[in-house]
Amino acid sequence: MHLSSVILPMTFAWSVYAAPPPVNATGAAPSNSHAANGAVETASPPYGASNTQYLLDAAHMVNIKQTMSMFPILVDSVRYSEMGSVFTDDVVGYLDSTGQASHGLEAVVALTSKLKDVPSQHHLTTEHVILQSPTTANATNYLISKYFGGGTGNNQIFTVFGVYEWKLVLTNAGWKANYIKLIYRDTQGNKTIAS
Repeated sequence: MHLSSVILPMTFAWSVYAAPPPVNATGAAPSNSHAANGAVETASPPYGASNTQYLLDAAHMVNIKQTMSMFPILVDSVRYSEMGSVFTDDVVGYLDSTGQASHGLEAVVALTSKLKDVPSQHHLTTEHVILQSPTTANATNYLISKYFGGGTGNNQIFTVFGVYEWKLVLTNAGWKANYIKLIYRDTQGNKTIAS
């Protein structure tokens, strides 16, 4: 996705929303402000950044979320050959329950593809992204993944609940993860399905 295709729609959205009226050190609206007369001023970007920088950061956040969302889509659709669009070649992954590291894209693909013959559906839910710098970010999102065995009923489903921790870098090909860790919270169902 080209950056301008994200920024242009967001420019419109930015002009629609309004921030609370500005206040001075005493908590009152400045006398030279339209807010003193009850008018709502347009939102200004946080941390003193320019509108352009704020929109660029917002575009980065969207692209980071797109990168993270692509991971479970590739796993569930058994498209492991496309994992290079999510991870750097030197990615370090902690994705199994042993806590052992997988070093490099090939090792992460080998580990995630172990269950390629088991139908699955991975859900990334609550997420939080922090831009550490213009080219690095940290992110966290919750995971619910379901693996389906043959037949029907609870004994034919194995569910994993966990949290992904990500470190991402901006590359020439967009945002990619160079670190991913799965923290297991709980499991339910028939573990033999995912064995």
